[in-house]
This record gives sequence, C-alpha cells and structure tokens, in this order.
Amino acid sequence: MEREVVAAAEREFVQNGAIMAVESLDGRELQWFFRNINDGVEHLSPSPRIFVTQIGLEPVLRERAAALGGRLRYSAELVSLSTDDDGVTARVRDRRSGEESTVRARYAVAADGVRSPLRHRLGIGMRGHGTFSDSVTIYFRGDVRPLLGDRNLSVVYVVNPRLQGFFRFAIDGRSGFLVVNTAVDDDGRRTTVGGTATEADCVRYVRDALGAPDLAVEIDDVQRWNASAEWAERFAAGRVLLAVTRLDPGLGTDGLMPMVDDALIDLGHRYRSAAITPDGSDDGDWEDPREPTGRPGFRLPHVPVRRAGTELSTLDLVSTAPVLFTGSGGAAWARAGETAAARLGVPLDVYGVGPGGDVEDPDRAFASAGGIGAEGAMLVRPDGFVAWRAAEAVVDPVGVLYAALARSLVRRHSSG
Repeated sequence: MEREVVAAAEREFVQNGAIMAVESLDGRELQWFFRNINDGVEHLSPSPRIFVTQIGLEPVLRERAAALGGRLRYSAELVSLSTDDDGVTARVRDRRSGEESTVRARYAVAADGVRSPLRHRLGIGMRGHGTFSDSVTIYFRGDVRPLLGDRNLSVVYVVNPRLQGFFRFAIDGRSGFLVVNTAVDDDGRRTTVGGTATEADCVRYVRDALGAPDLAVEIDDVQRWNASAEWAERFAAGRVLLAVTRLDPGLGTDGLMPMVDDALIDLGHRYRSAAITPDGSDDGDWEDPREPTGRPGFRLPHVPVRRAGTELSTLDLVSTAPVLFTGSGGAAWARAGETAAARLGVPLDVYGVGPGGDVEDPDRAFASAGGIGAEGAMLVRPDGFVAWRAAEAVVDPVGVLYAALARSLVRRHSSG
C-alpha cells in the first residue's frame, strides 16, 4: 500500500518539508529543527517519513481491507462481546435500522479509539502521567501563501507570549490547522484552552500565531482534546487484543497518538533476551542507535537488494518464519540451516546475498551493514531482530545453527 499512502499524503501536504519554531509565521524564526524531515534517516528504512491525516489514510486502508476480503460495516454499534476458549462472539446493532446480528471470530481487536469503551468494559486500566494539557485543534481557511513565502514547511511550532502550539498547512496554502496547547487571555492569565475557547477565541489564536491580525479567517471545525502520556496495564484480555496500549502527545500530532514500536529508536533500541545469542561484539559502549548494525539483539539493517528482478529491502525478506541470511560464499551455512530447521521441525527461509546468491546486493552494502564476511551468516527472528550471527565459516555449522535456532525459539536443545 505504500504507493497509495504516499499519494494520499501528497494530496494533502507538501512532503519532505522542514520542522521549525517561530514567534509567528510572519515573525521571527526561532529554530530550524530539520530542513527536511528525511535528512539523515534515509538509510534506516526503504520508506520515507510522510505526513498524512486520518482522513487521507482511512480510504486507503478501507480499499485494502475490502480487497483482502474484509467485510466492512458502517453505523455499527457493539452491543456485547463474550469470549470462550475457542473465540469471541459479538452482538452488533445497525444504528440505522436497529437490527442486531451476531459475529463469530477467533479473536477481536479493540480498535475503538484512545478512550476505548471496550478496554474499560474489559477492566483494563491505564497508568502513567495522565492528562497534562487541555488543547484544541482549530481547522481553518485563510490564504497563508504570502506568509509562507518560499519556505517548504511540514510542521511550524509557535512560541510567543500569547500562545504555544503548532501549525500544519494544506498543500495549496489556503487552509490548515492550528493546535493550541497553552494560551493567555487579555488579562495575562493562562487559560484552559480546551474547555473555554469560543469561535472568536479560535480566530484570534489563528491570527496571533500567523502574525496577521487582519487576515480573513474562517473556522471549519474545532476539536477539543487532552494531551496525555499513559500505557495499558495489560495488552489483552483472553482473545480480545487492544489496538492502543500506549498514548503519547507525539511530535506534530493533533491528539493522543498510539505509539508505534519502531519509534523507540533511542530508548530500548537494543533488545536483550535469552532468545538472543551474543557474538562477543557487545562491549557495552554507547553507540548511535541510528547507525545500522547486524549485532545480535539489534534490528536487521535496511539494505537495498534485488530478488528476481524486483527492488526490495532486506526488511521485506523478514516474514513469519526465521530467516537465515548468508554471504556470497555461505552455501555451507544454507545447507546447515535447512538441516537444523528440519531437526527442530520449524520453517526457515534462507537467502544467499551477493554474487551467486538468490538475492543481489547492487551496492555491495550487506556485508558491512550486517557485520559478516562472504562466508558468514546471520539469523533473524520474525520480529526483525538479529538472533545470531557468525562473521565467517565454522567447523560445525549444523551444530552451531541448531543451537542458535533452538535458543531463538526458547527451546532446550541437544546437537545430537
């Protein structure tokens, strides 16, 4: 879906823009955080950072779900949900007709928003800081093109004595939204924006943040929300899984944002587990979490590769089975992997990378990124973490791989 998602984003916003802070859009520039939101991170992923709204993204997801055979129901209300050892039973009401029907499935996903009535019904609480800001998102129309000039801006933070918040502007420069987290009234008192802002206040906030007191501004919508930092006490209750387990106000977002694990690049970027086989390279020193590495316990590095004429990333080759990557001279590892997997009774995908392999490495970058030689190998778990690697060939590849596979599966093993 990447092509469709990127296209949806490009219809809404200028992409690859800057993130900066200003006193007002027409006023003093305080700080340029990024001139281009993808600068310095291109090597981390085959996919670029983009900005897209929920309104822009949901039609793409809907079309994909329908193409995969999903049945979509609109104006539907969950009346009840019961679980047993074999699955879940949902009672659903059509809010237009009032008719009720039963849906039976193996699992249910509570994707009912950050406040999740179903999570409350399951008795799963939230912990953390809680609410620390009553905010508003103001959707407005107004011609800001003269104020933008030739600046390509993705997110514009506004910090001045009257308010703090941020802008995003539509691609045509004639509309956008302003998030206001903090505002000061005419008497110099800090206001609870989310609970008190009137339409007249919202017009004033937009003009103050733009630095354009006479600009014609029309308010299309105002959303009131609370910024919060929390996490769920449990991720599931039986066969009911939570879609949102952590909340964060996020960077440049207009509400509570469900956090994605891949965003945790600075904290917890190294995975420590009994299912990881150390290779002696972990010296405990600090390393840049944005620098690709094939060390066990780290995520598999992104390397552009080609398979059967198709441009891919090494990340695209990770699936539901463990993956063994070998260097161009790693045929012995490939045979050993197949033997070890057969003994354990588990599936294993095997790819030889480089000359003579089934995966081409046009930039010859895989060996250095993965930290293995031509006769080396690397075992990657289905979650994308490197479980084990060997820089070169060994005397007993079957025994070594059998032990590494068994450990990654948290199984007791015997090489015999």
